[in-house]
Amino acid sequence: MRAVIYIRVSTEEQLEGHSLDAQRTTTRALLTDRQWDFAGEYLDAGISAKSDSYRPALAQLLEDAGRGRFDVVVVDKIDRFYRHLKGLLMALDTLQECNVTFVSVQEKIDLSTPWGKLTMTVLGMLAEIYIDNLRYETRKGKMARARKGLWNGTPKVSPWATAMGCARPAPTATARTTARSTAGPTAGTAASW
Repeated sequence: MRAVIYIRVSTEEQLEGHSLDAQRTTTRALLTDRQWDFAGEYLDAGISAKSDSYRPALAQLLEDAGRGRFDVVVVDKIDRFYRHLKGLLMALDTLQECNVTFVSVQEKIDLSTPWGKLTMTVLGMLAEIYIDNLRYETRKGKMARARKGLWNGTPKVSPWATAMGCARPAPTATARTTARSTAGPTAGTAASW
C-alpha cells in the first residue's frame, strides 16, 4: 500500500521543539511495521487545526487523494489532523470517496474497520469539546482580567522602544484615546478650527 503521513504543529514556537520529529518518527515506524510504501509527507507548520483554519498541506493532501496518489493517510494523533468534528468527518468522507483509508498511530485507529470508524467519531467529538472548552476558559480569563482593568492581549511594544532597545508596553487604550484627543488633528486631515 502507498502511504502518506500528515504532521502538524499549531504555533511557530513549536517548530523549534521536537513535536514534528516525534510525529514523523511514530508515523514512519507504523509504515515500516506494516510494510507500506512511503509515498510522501504533508506538513502544516504553525497552523491551528480549528474549523476556520486554512491548511495548505491538508488541502494538497485531499487534492492528491482525489488523484489516486496514495491509499492511506497516517497521522500521529487525530488532533494533529482536525480538532473540529464536522471538519474531521468531512475530510474523512472525502478520503473515503477517493478510496483512501485513514490511520491514527496513538489512538490505534484504522478506518478500514467498523470499530475504527466508531472510535474515530467519538475521539473527533472529544477533540472538538476540548477546543470549545479552551475557547470558553480563555474568554472567562480575559473577562476576569478586564474586570480588574488589566491588559487583555499580547503586550504591544512602542516603535521607539524597539529602536531604543528597550521593551516597554504600549499605552493602554484609554491613554491612546486621551493622547489622540489632546494632540490636535492627525496628519492628513484638515484642521477644523
